[in-house]
Amino acid sequence: MLDIGSDPPSTETVLNLNMTPMIDVVFNLLIFFLLTLAFTRPIFDVDLPGATHSRLESEPKRQIVVFLTRDGSILVDEVRVPLPELQSHLAQVLAADPDRPVVLQADKNSAFGSFIAIMDAAKGARATQLIIETVRPPGESGHGP
Repeated sequence: MLDIGSDPPSTETVLNLNMTPMIDVVFNLLIFFLLTLAFTRPIFDVDLPGATHSRLESEPKRQIVVFLTRDGSILVDEVRVPLPELQSHLAQVLAADPDRPVVLQADKNSAFGSFIAIMDAAKGARATQLIIETVRPPGESGHGP
């Protein structure tokens, strides 16, 4: 029987592209990068003061980071250490590598006396390099006399 009202049979194959696996992969990548970003940010909220004449270290060594928070808490490499035990704790860490720099990240609203006590403890532990970490104000070049 001849069917006059219909279209002729097509020889093209219909491509059916399922987007669900590709969307799953994109969402997994998004979650991966968001989690990675969350773990690379500093854990402690330290509002660093600005310094116009600071410089970047060319080849950073493995550092010992000492945080001084706004409320006066002291953390050494993310471990809370009371001020009376800070010098002995730093001396233990520096015993393996005395040339490791000690980086002090103090909140700009922290007590100045605590700041000085941490510097004194680092010197008492025989730290040869004490770096005071700051942030550069926006628009500043950092080049000075």
